[in-house]
Amino acid sequence: VVSTNQCASAYAAAYPIHINDGANAYFTNTPDPKICQGNIMSFNGSDSTGVSINPSSPGKGCDQSLKKFWTIEPMTGVNVTSGTLGLNGFGPLFYGTKDIQVRFDSVGTFTIKYFLANYCGLDSFEKEICVVPIPKSSFELSNSFLCNTDSIQITSSYTSLNYCDSSSFKWSVSGIDNNCSPSSPNWAFIDSTNARSKNPSIKFLSSGLYQITLHDSNYCGVDSFSLVDIVAS
Repeated sequence: VVSTNQCASAYAAAYPIHINDGANAYFTNTPDPKICQGNIMSFNGSDSTGVSINPSSPGKGCDQSLKKFWTIEPMTGVNVTSGTLGLNGFGPLFYGTKDIQVRFDSVGTFTIKYFLANYCGLDSFEKEICVVPIPKSSFELSNSFLCNTDSIQITSSYTSLNYCDSSSFKWSVSGIDNNCSPSSPNWAFIDSTNARSKNPSIKFLSSGLYQITLHDSNYCGVDSFSLVDIVAS
């Protein structure tokens, strides 16, 4: 730069000005946002690392001092089957791969984060993943042989409730053999329970064989389990 007036001229030199551009972290995943326990989910990360020039060594390119890594919380039951998560450090030695595949062997909610960074700072993108258990219905009866007008308590141990996925479960009772009097099945939920209760109570008002069934369904499928109860007159 030259500046001149009537008194004299002045000269100045300026170093190159480097304009950096921030990274943009993003990813997609398949399936999204739920997966069944024991299955593999694919994550495909962006590679938008921006422009990152080291002012002390601009000749080394526009992608210096980068970070690229993933985190998964919690890591319980998590297995990376393809690619690497990487670490929070500068340089290729710490890079994770932009695409990873992960098998989830534990159920619940997992937070997946993808990080890209350069001289402009650290950018991240995250999603919550819901890992759903395979439905497996099961329950126990307080008694499998009753007299007419007796009641039973049912204790269930189905797997789908209390997780991030919504479940549909329902109890049903049907007569199998009602040769004893009276001729038609007769029963009722008691103690303020119903067909949607976790541990219902049932009173039998007529004799015979009764099949009690729990139906459990969620994102990963449908399952049912039955037991037979004998009601004598």
